[in-house]
Amino acid sequence: ILDLRKIEAGKLDIHPAPINTLEIARETIAACIGLAQEASVSVVMGELVDATINADPDRITQVLTNLISNAIKFSPAGSSVIVSGIKKEHCYHFAVTDRGPGISSKDQGRLFGKFQQLDSTDTRSRGGSGLGLAISKALVEQHGGRIGVESSAGNGSTFWFELPLESEASLA
Repeated sequence: ILDLRKIEAGKLDIHPAPINTLEIARETIAACIGLAQEASVSVVMGELVDATINADPDRITQVLTNLISNAIKFSPAGSSVIVSGIKKEHCYHFAVTDRGPGISSKDQGRLFGKFQQLDSTDTRSRGGSGLGLAISKALVEQHGGRIGVESSAGNGSTFWFELPLESEASLA
């Protein structure tokens, strides 16, 4: 909540530095292994193109960790979460794909709002504050990027974010 309030007030400091995309993905995957093992889910690297971006490594790790941990949380035991990244013309595109229940198109618009849970009942099986995706969206946008999801009910989800390759970001 503190991060979100700082972001909204324009007071969250971003400290950009050159980041190797392959290295940050490997480190973040390694940090999520314990959570994955508890859920009987594996986290694997898909296609990951080596590139350098200028961004705050702690904040990009925070975004990747959130997407990976959400994917683990919603994946069935025995399945894999795939982390990939490709270089596009003006940006680097990270993606985290799961084989979870998927998200209907009518629910996707609510995902990145504050305190949003698609299942907000007291009997829901997965915890969370509903802030992770809102914070991730704000962090990515503060870097001059964008974030989204591709999913359909019953077919898993791919959450992705793109960061500029050049220093087009409005880093404060």
